[in-house]
Amino acid sequence: MIMSDYAIANQNCELKASGFFISNKRSITTGTKYLQTQNISWMPWGYTYRRQFINDHHLRFEENVRFEDVDFVLECIARSKSILYLPFNTICHRETEIQTSAVGNSIEKNTDLIKIAHRVGEVAYRLKQEENKAWDIVMAHHKFMYLSVLKRNIWRLPCKTIYYSLREYPIVTSDSTNLILYTLREHTKTATFIICLAKPILKITYNLYKLIK
Repeated sequence: MIMSDYAIANQNCELKASGFFISNKRSITTGTKYLQTQNISWMPWGYTYRRQFINDHHLRFEENVRFEDVDFVLECIARSKSILYLPFNTICHRETEIQTSAVGNSIEKNTDLIKIAHRVGEVAYRLKQEENKAWDIVMAHHKFMYLSVLKRNIWRLPCKTIYYSLREYPIVTSDSTNLILYTLREHTKTATFIICLAKPILKITYNLYKLIK
């Protein structure tokens, strides 16, 4: 695999920024090492893949969902035997008002953030079953994403949607050392009740964080 850099332009095709990963090392390494040491682009169009690699590992995008790129990119890197970063802008991404990352904070979008966190956990689980050395790195991403949704997004959802999402798209790890993650997985009703009680506090905390930032 090859990871290259990219540029961002606004709707009028005026350049806004480029060279996001210029600090990355320029040496061939394994996917596992890359995940450990390099900054990663979540955009699948930031990489060049061999068709045989994609087909050999049966790598496909999840269809009819938002944020279908994160789990795909993570699994591709984790399974890559060699990957190289090239410090060249090979893509110019034009931002619009209707792209997924810019479309408000709807219930559907925030639910899909829980789904993608869950799918990343499923990737980690598959890698662990195959004794792929990158599984624990991907699992760490899974935990981080799940906790990020709790802090930033879950207060926007109705309580019924919170319970449904936590039940149908649970945290994949059964790690009992993290009380929050353990409660989310093993005691979903209790977790939902606590979250619903804490929604006003979570909202205030998030807004204060945005204000300070």
